[in-house]
Amino acid sequence: MVAVLALLALLPSTQSTFAYPPDNAAVLYYRASLSYDANDTLMRKLSDVVKGKVGIDDQIRDYVKNNSSAIKYFVDAGKAPNCDWGIDYSEGMALQTPRYAPLRDLAKIVLADRPRY
Repeated sequence: MVAVLALLALLPSTQSTFAYPPDNAAVLYYRASLSYDANDTLMRKLSDVVKGKVGIDDQIRDYVKNNSSAIKYFVDAGKAPNCDWGIDYSEGMALQTPRYAPLRDLAKIVLADRPRY
């Protein structure tokens, strides 16, 4: 019982911890990059869709639908007030930057889903 009361006492002070979306877009971009289905064949097809070379077919619609949670994270990240990747610039030229290729792929998926956004 004491543990439950202690937990209830902590909840109001940690309410912002559970807020969605977080105020740091990097967190959402990272979630999106971890949750999307990376399919090289469909990504090539999506590139053609984005360039206007081909239209959206059922295979692309299904792929976009299957990535709906990643799309949500990606779009919500664009609304976040801050984007801090936590890069340690003190390392100079040796610093490690995040891999941005998944974000480029996700942008193509979002563009294929553009009628919704």
